[in-house]
Formats: sequence, structure tokens, C-alpha cells
Amino acid sequence: MNPDLHGEFKRIELFNQQKDLATTTNGTGVDVQKYHGWGKVILVGEGTDGGGSDTLALTLESSDAVGGTYAAETLYASPGGVASPFTTMTEAVAVDEERYINLDALKNKFLRAKATIAGTTPKFNFSVQMIAWGRRLPVS
Repeated sequence: MNPDLHGEFKRIELFNQQKDLATTTNGTGVDVQKYHGWGKVILVGEGTDGGGSDTLALTLESSDAVGGTYAAETLYASPGGVASPFTTMTEAVAVDEERYINLDALKNKFLRAKATIAGTTPKFNFSVQMIAWGRRLPVS
């Protein structure tokens, strides 16, 4: 039996804690085949420069390989609810939000977060985590 997954919740780090991030950045692809159902994605962050005109938009993308081409995935306000992306973060507005992603309907097996940053002097601190249900694996 695989000791790693016994049908329990797991925390998956999609973007480790970023400090003073100033340019568009992609997280590392995470193999999510061992998870199923609705994953809860949590974004916590704030701008640190105080300019107010700089922005950070966070999206999730999937690919069939870690280094492959990534395509956007849909986030939802609640499991089975309406599509709802994260609020665009500004340097004047902190974000503490959760969204959901249907792991059973992903286009590909690797999932990553993408932080698209714009503005003249952007600096953002943020973290993105996902809580997901591990698949029950057959006893070997």
C-alpha cells in the first residue's frame, strides 16, 4: 500500500511565499493526478509599495508536462458554482480569498499558479496554497 495517500486532505503549495515580487512569474507545475474532486485554492497577499496603480492578477494553468505549454483553467466561487477568478490585487487593496478548481476536469495533469504583474513600481507579497483530497489507492 502506498503510505502517501490514504484518501485524506493534503496541502499543496502552488506558490511559496513571495516577497516584493515585481515581475510576472510562474509557479512550478505540480502533478495533481493523485488528487480528485474540488480543490480549495487560497490566495493571501498585499502590495508593499503603496502606489495603488500597480496590479497582480493570479490565475491557474495546466500542462501535460512540467516544462510544457500551459493553458488557463477555470476557478469557481464554490464547488459547482459560477466561474469566478481571483480579485486583481492592487497595492492599495490586500487580498485574502479562496476559490475552487475541479481537479477531475483539468485539461492536463500538471497545475501551476501564474502571477501577472503590471505597473510602474510594483511590489507584492503573496502566497498560494491548495487543499485537495488525495485519491484512495488500491492495496498492493
